[in-house]
Amino acid sequence: MNLCNLQFSCAEFINIVVGGILTGIVSVAFYTIIANWISRYRFEKSYGQLRTVSPEDRDWLCFEMKDNIFCNRIPIKSKARVVVSNRKIGINILQSDSREWNGVLTILGPNWGKLNYTYLNELEVGFKDCFIGYFGENGKYYNYIYLIPNEISYGKELLVRETVPKK
Repeated sequence: MNLCNLQFSCAEFINIVVGGILTGIVSVAFYTIIANWISRYRFEKSYGQLRTVSPEDRDWLCFEMKDNIFCNRIPIKSKARVVVSNRKIGINILQSDSREWNGVLTILGPNWGKLNYTYLNELEVGFKDCFIGYFGENGKYYNYIYLIPNEISYGKELLVRETVPKK
């Protein structure tokens, strides 16, 4: 049997082409859905523990940083709320002077990213570099978000919250 002499009807040709295209489209859609699900799962596994327990609570304490160390280990009066969703981390801080700002942290690499923020009721916006980590001290464990402003006029902040030990 010689394959060069095979004769295809128009209907068979259309069936092969359309079937191949549909199979390719279904395969790409399936791959995209699975890859997206895996990406969301990994993000949630890495950063889900940062989420504030109750949407009304502000359970993150803010510390002032000087020379990359805690200043007296006494929190300033600011408190924060953290929301984790859709591969973004939202941060809302109520400062000691009653000014409030919202920011969205975009993860750019393992445990670091860029926070763009805006003050509510003011025309002030900016960017901060962020580092996310975990440490233990005196038998307690803490998550932290270290905010380094790009503007000279603002100081560095460290958001800290007690957490459970990682497994």
